[in-house]
Amino acid sequence: MDNVDIERAAVSAVKSYIDFSSHLRSFIFDNDRTQIWDGDIFVFSGDSKVNDNFYGRVPVQVKGTEVNLFSEKKLSYSGLTREDLNNYRNDGGCILFVVELIRDINIQEFKSRVFYCELSVTFITDLLEKKKNVKQPTLHLLPVPRIDKFQEILMNFSDVRYKNLVIRDIVEIKGLENRIDKLLNVINCIFNEEYKTFFTTYIADIDAMKQEQESVWNAIKKYNDILTSNKTAIVDDVIRAEIELHANYLLSDLYNCESKWMDRLLVMIPEIIKVASDKIDDDLYNLIYDYAEYLWRQKMYHLIGEYFDIALQIARNMTSSSYQSWKVAKVLNTMALYHKDINCYDKAVKEYKETLEILRKLAKDNPDAYMGDVAMTLNNLANLHSDLNRPADAEKEYQEALEIYRRLAKDNPDAYMGYVAMTLNNLANLHSDLNRPADAEKEYQEALEIYRRLAKDNPDAYMGDVAMTLNNLANLHSDLNRPADAEKEYQKALEIRRRLAKDNPDAYMGKVAQTLNNLANLHSDLNRPDEAEKEYQEALEIYRRLAKENPAAYMDDMAMTLNNLALLHKNLNRPDEAEKEYQETLEIRRRLAKDNPVAYLGYMALTLGNLASLHKKLNRHNEAESEYQEALEIYRRLAKDNPDAYMGKVTDTLNQLAYLYASQKDFSKALEAIDEAIAIKPEDAEYYDSKGEILLMKGDEQGAIVMWRKVMELDPDFLLKHNGETELHRQLKEKGLIDE
Repeated sequence: MDNVDIERAAVSAVKSYIDFSSHLRSFIFDNDRTQIWDGDIFVFSGDSKVNDNFYGRVPVQVKGTEVNLFSEKKLSYSGLTREDLNNYRNDGGCILFVVELIRDINIQEFKSRVFYCELSVTFITDLLEKKKNVKQPTLHLLPVPRIDKFQEILMNFSDVRYKNLVIRDIVEIKGLENRIDKLLNVINCIFNEEYKTFFTTYIADIDAMKQEQESVWNAIKKYNDILTSNKTAIVDDVIRAEIELHANYLLSDLYNCESKWMDRLLVMIPEIIKVASDKIDDDLYNLIYDYAEYLWRQKMYHLIGEYFDIALQIARNMTSSSYQSWKVAKVLNTMALYHKDINCYDKAVKEYKETLEILRKLAKDNPDAYMGDVAMTLNNLANLHSDLNRPADAEKEYQEALEIYRRLAKDNPDAYMGYVAMTLNNLANLHSDLNRPADAEKEYQEALEIYRRLAKDNPDAYMGDVAMTLNNLANLHSDLNRPADAEKEYQKALEIRRRLAKDNPDAYMGKVAQTLNNLANLHSDLNRPDEAEKEYQEALEIYRRLAKENPAAYMDDMAMTLNNLALLHKNLNRPDEAEKEYQETLEIRRRLAKDNPVAYLGYMALTLGNLASLHKKLNRHNEAESEYQEALEIYRRLAKDNPDAYMGKVTDTLNQLAYLYASQKDFSKALEAIDEAIAIKPEDAEYYDSKGEILLMKGDEQGAIVMWRKVMELDPDFLLKHNGETELHRQLKEKGLIDE
């Protein structure tokens, strides 16, 4: 990991921590916009981050360092010079953050632990006095506390800093004018009065500056007139750099920003691209890539547009070097993850393969730097091939990735044993799907042993992975009809995740709900509905609470839990509750699909099918038909662009419609629907079995016999896959129309 990536990851970790607070807003950059400081934290006295609640501004400095293990109680740091400390003292002090980084095991990112130190004027003065002959004095930093405690720390620090600034000769006229001129450029690229007011507070953070506010606004008005009358004359000198600067302000707060700021950013990014189209540089690449990545992580797929493509083109056009080649690979990797999410599998495969080709070339010259990235890309490609039912390709890629990670871990176990465990987990998932439970169990157990060993020395980094592997092993044991083992493992995973959530609810409460869902599924299968219902209800309560704060991240999980609860209530013959839950699920998924059709239309159609099945059971055939038809229309539309993912959903829905029509004795429509399914999938024995049953319901015994013979011709093991019996086979056997 190079210095640029360390800096970006460190800043991201600090911003993620700060932006959980309702009283703090971070404006921290990862591209050294200022000479000494990395940015500021704005402190607000109320829960709403508006001008009236503005309390003060605290400058911050962020440093990052890559480690193998996180420090526990405190961190010693000596990366600041006496000159740095003197500059901080002259500005009233600042907060220093140092972020320890460990490469994460999911995608090419990093786990982090944030430490801080209050560099007040008094503290710096005492330190410089005591360490007169030390060029870079050692500082002792503490782990950041709970965010509500840190809010209090920053408010107190802001008070002390303000008093120190008042004591000092605060404002020299020339200095004030320079500062105002610098910020005017930013302000005048924000075509929004509220945000202008907000940034005026930045200028007027002390009384002397507040007195200058009227002249500031006069200058703003004058400058706006210039922009209006002769914008093109100053584009190259001002607009591009300052719009980009302001967009970075917004990017720094994307994960916590209000919708009106998001709307402003959506206007400004295209402006940057337009103005800077002839200027290829790292800042432009980082800005566009970060924005596209943010949209992907938030599942805002419909807004991504061409941003990834633009970032990729910029990266390709930069000066050829190992670093720039890695940037191309980085964009391609994230594009592949995005295209996988929206079911554009062919594009994703192509992007992963190009990523892999680039990284293999880089690793040939510098294996220490890039072999880990080769293995990670192999893992990602194998995940995709597994989803595409190409198990041979997936297994080969997992095995190569595992071999690389084992080799790297031999020389550097602290850095790579976690990756060995991750790949074992993925390989076990594949072997479980391939009905190779012995292989899967062996791999899960080895992964679990590794994670437990790592967690012993570094619980903060790896206990979550222990819980994940226990959850996967429980899924396997549930499938193998070993419910006692599965329940024990789910309970242990739940215990770990509850404990982690106690200290870090934002990171782990969703995992608690996930495990509760899995445990409820098991208890439902074991005919323990009271326990299942209790667990589903707790999971639903958690997801409702999380979705209230972060709907983009958790509304889908809330809908999934409602769907599971509805299925339980349907099976318990409590149709009124089931219908209410299915309806709420459908309402959520309609809303999600309206904003993001690529991601959620399929789930909406699934819910329509579930609701139709319930209405069919309640003999409300008209409603069921309407819901099946709407689901079918959605699946047809999705299958047009992505047949591999959705054509099976089309045929399954046609099959359900055929049975619905047959139950109403409308055999003409029933046969029309099942014949269409057969025409789409002529080699699938399931639909011939369904047609035979419908023909038998119609009274056409000979037609039913022909269909059964076709089933056996296509799939001699058909009965084994259906626990030895299907309805068609049973009835034909009872009537003596076929041999045993």
